[in-house]
Amino acid sequence: MSSSQLKKNNINQLSAIFKEKILLNPYRVEDLKKYAIEGQLTKEYLRPIAWKILLGILPDTTSLREWIEIISNQREEYKKKLKKFCKIKKFVGDPLGGGKKKKKSEGVVEDTDLKNLINKDLDRTHQEIDLFLQNKIKNILANVLYIWAKENSDVSYRQGMNELLAIIFIVFYPFYFTCTRKPKNTKEDIVDFLKDMNLYKDDIYIYFHDEDEIQSDLFYTFEALMKKGMTKLFDPHFLKKDDPGYKLYEIFPQMWKDDSNETNPTYVYRRSSLLIKEKLKSLDNDLYTHFKKIDLNCEVFLQRYLRCIFCREFNLDDVYILWDLIFYDNYINGKKQKYDFIYMEYICIAMIFKIRDRLKDSDQNECFSTLFNVIDLYFYS
Repeated sequence: MSSSQLKKNNINQLSAIFKEKILLNPYRVEDLKKYAIEGQLTKEYLRPIAWKILLGILPDTTSLREWIEIISNQREEYKKKLKKFCKIKKFVGDPLGGGKKKKKSEGVVEDTDLKNLINKDLDRTHQEIDLFLQNKIKNILANVLYIWAKENSDVSYRQGMNELLAIIFIVFYPFYFTCTRKPKNTKEDIVDFLKDMNLYKDDIYIYFHDEDEIQSDLFYTFEALMKKGMTKLFDPHFLKKDDPGYKLYEIFPQMWKDDSNETNPTYVYRRSSLLIKEKLKSLDNDLYTHFKKIDLNCEVFLQRYLRCIFCREFNLDDVYILWDLIFYDNYINGKKQKYDFIYMEYICIAMIFKIRDRLKDSDQNECFSTLFNVIDLYFYS
């Protein structure tokens, strides 16, 4: 799929793949590993469903009936969130006299600054793709980000979240179509829905990829992604040494030390700092010594790498594959690790090693220029 243009996939082909690879495949998790490693997830396995499994939205061993119930409940719940947070203001009385603002329901708080900030970032998001120029699409993305920010007010919206959501949208959109027949949100309706064999044969794929419901699906996928440690990476609050988040564990736990000299670092700064001080130092002490000699603040570029999950560092077609690997590794090994998406750190180190020869001969400014322009200088030249 081209990163510069999104096109709808053929519905008949997708429905056939959905049945073969998802509904009738008892080995779908094993296949996920194979396709993710080979970079073939979008061709052989439907990436939106795969990401929902890997992010824990859909259990991999559940029945189709339970899947439908989960998705149906989420879509109904999202409608409530829209009504609560994105309700349009209404006026009663004489409009020429200013009218009288209709009292908002409890919990609805107008936040113009937050909305303006989100819209400003969306106006800069993937403007090379026609879909992102459409107001309808911008409104969908803005609603998702705004609702998440209101429900997570301690962190709220931060720049970079728009880029994460944009990747999810780009991945999801080509697989979505108009659904004309839908079950209601009760167990009985869902059971009846499944009993309709014609619907099962022809339209069950469309139910899971209903274009009218893409906003809900985007929200819960974004929410699941943020719960996997990404919220911490955007958290602007400082850590103290007695904070559990301060004591991060490394890829090699035996190397972990609590000897940081940072004063009140944020979580992302602390994680970036330890990535250099522990991992890079142990693997390439010469390069680490050079960074220290030129006083290179590695946390600056590493924060961008980690927060945006490399979507600024690679072409979009490669970003999807990297996310496949990161999600799959966390799905399989996450319970063994002290924090989520640790595979991102392997990628960071690999990127630095890829260009180490240039870095070790560069001054501070040249290193920064190189590390912030990796995509243009080294990976696609």
